[in-house]
Amino acid sequence: MKKIVFVLLLVFAAIGAFAAAAAEPIVQATVTSYPSGIVPGNDGYLQISFKNIGTATATQIKITNIFTEAPVLFGNWNGDIGPLAVGDSMTTTLKFSVPGNTAPGIYSVTLAVDYCDGSSCKTIYPTGVISVQSSPSNLEVTSLSPKSLKLGESTKMNITITNRGNVASNIIFTMTSSDGALLPIGSTNRIVIPSIGANSYYEVHPEVVVNPSATPGIHSVIITLQYTDKAGLNQTIASTAGFEISGETDFDVTLQDYTTGMVTLSVINTGLAPAYSTVVRIPPQDQFKVPGSYTSVLGNLNSGDYSESSFQILPLKNATGGKLLVEISYTDMLGVRRSLQKEVLIMPTNTSAMISRGGNSHTISQGMTYIIIGII
Repeated sequence: MKKIVFVLLLVFAAIGAFAAAAAEPIVQATVTSYPSGIVPGNDGYLQISFKNIGTATATQIKITNIFTEAPVLFGNWNGDIGPLAVGDSMTTTLKFSVPGNTAPGIYSVTLAVDYCDGSSCKTIYPTGVISVQSSPSNLEVTSLSPKSLKLGESTKMNITITNRGNVASNIIFTMTSSDGALLPIGSTNRIVIPSIGANSYYEVHPEVVVNPSATPGIHSVIITLQYTDKAGLNQTIASTAGFEISGETDFDVTLQDYTTGMVTLSVINTGLAPAYSTVVRIPPQDQFKVPGSYTSVLGNLNSGDYSESSFQILPLKNATGGKLLVEISYTDMLGVRRSLQKEVLIMPTNTSAMISRGGNSHTISQGMTYIIIGII
């Protein structure tokens, strides 16, 4: 009986010694990349999940190194994780960047992770993958000028198309006015662009004219870009851009009559928009003075209308002639108060007066002391 008890004690002692010797931490780690697919030029994160499936606490867990096939940049990172008790889990993240010139593909990332049990330490090498995808073409209209146009005005617009993604080819640009306020000249609302490289831009210059019957204010155009992306797929992007049709107009100032010391001017609205509360003024100037009233109120002038204003003018500093400055102020259709200046050239003569409008001149016999030329 004593022998049996002794044998049992020996067996239990051996089992206890074996169990004590077998108690150790076992750390498992998994690596996951977020997002699952990343475009060059963007940032991502590695999520590292740790779990202790052993029978003792793991201490001094630390990421000591990172190995990757891709030109991925991890910058500054802290690999200290700390202890992990039996059965516990823990998660940490590392931020990385993918340079813009990285080729698409699947790249492996391996971490060196140390953990210890007392003075005994081990290293494990969990591995994950980073999926770098080709960046899609991303075309957008980034600028449009001029932003303000006049009724009836024709101009070449400057429109910038920027590609913030991969190369785009066979691009067809079209621009359509949503309400007919802006009309193409010829067929230039459709422009073919061979290609726009990645992170590049391209400028197009469609010729347009503002519809004379359009209403001043804010109008829009729809710009459509049809193109082929790097994968050979056809893509279409439509965007809306705004521009202003101003209520500006223009005037001609011509000599209507002249007698000694008195000049009568004819002011004509040569633009396509009406002018409200129109005022003509002779501002202070070097060569002439106005001894009487220097302001004349003309009121409202529709397109093509004209009105007359008379002023007393006297030459200064023994001047025998010169340029008479005339200022016209008015309120446009959008309620904006505007001013512009015209010049009338006065020259001494006793034979005739020459009147110029828009570059075309004709002679009027006046038998006066000055030749007076209206310059537009």
